[in-house]
Amino acid sequence: MRKPTDVQLAIGALIAFALWIFVVLPLLYYPRQKAPQNNQGVANRQQQSKAVGDEPPTFIPLKLFVPAARNEIAEYCASTPKGEEQNWAHGYICDVKITDTYIAAFNGLLVIVTVGLIVVGSLTIRKMRDTEERQLRAYVYVENAYYEIAGSTCKITFRAKNFGLTPAHRVRVLSIVKAVDWNNGSPTVPVPTVENEEQRGSMAPNGDFVDSEAEEVTFSVLSRGKVVYLAGVISYETVFRRTRKTTHFRYYIGGDAPADVEVAKGEMNIDAEGNDAT
Repeated sequence: MRKPTDVQLAIGALIAFALWIFVVLPLLYYPRQKAPQNNQGVANRQQQSKAVGDEPPTFIPLKLFVPAARNEIAEYCASTPKGEEQNWAHGYICDVKITDTYIAAFNGLLVIVTVGLIVVGSLTIRKMRDTEERQLRAYVYVENAYYEIAGSTCKITFRAKNFGLTPAHRVRVLSIVKAVDWNNGSPTVPVPTVENEEQRGSMAPNGDFVDSEAEEVTFSVLSRGKVVYLAGVISYETVFRRTRKTTHFRYYIGGDAPADVEVAKGEMNIDAEGNDAT
């Protein structure tokens, strides 16, 4: 079963309110029929008063919608209650007035519905604000990583780019390049340290980028059984409440994807793990 949306709940509450105002209340306060102005009518009223004076009218909520039944209630209120057991019913029906009680109960329900609408509206506004921030905030990722073979060395570079619509401030990049044993697909992945940190300041939105040159490794490490990792993390602040976000990245060459030594330049392979962002 599909859950109703906030808009549907609000429309339902407004429809219920309109039904109460334009349907229920007019029925409650529909003019009573006037009693006949003759002796026979007076006698009938006296007999009815004696009949209803002892017992309060039954099914009061239903009687409110029938003119004749409302006359019965009026005659009951005009009579004098007999016995203490009748005092509570007589006072509740005639002095307090049942209609006022129903109106008070409806007003209480109306307050609850209004508070609910306020809560729903606040949650909706908060959700809209979060959605707007996610759409407009800065997103700094590594666009790609490259290797370049020059003589007996292999130089690693990568590009960090702001893909968002707002600036990224206090950008910090930690990266490390290290050759490790492939170990049949279970290598020891290097972890960057504070000594590898680079301060990049602010990055403008809509594709502003910075290129970073990582460490060089000797060409011999690209031999069989070796893998060269580029691993790192980018941290930055967004313009929304200055929240700090992080992006982890990991690229490699060698191992199960050895570099083509006949190609002087190429793209590194993105690792299946170690790439996530907040």
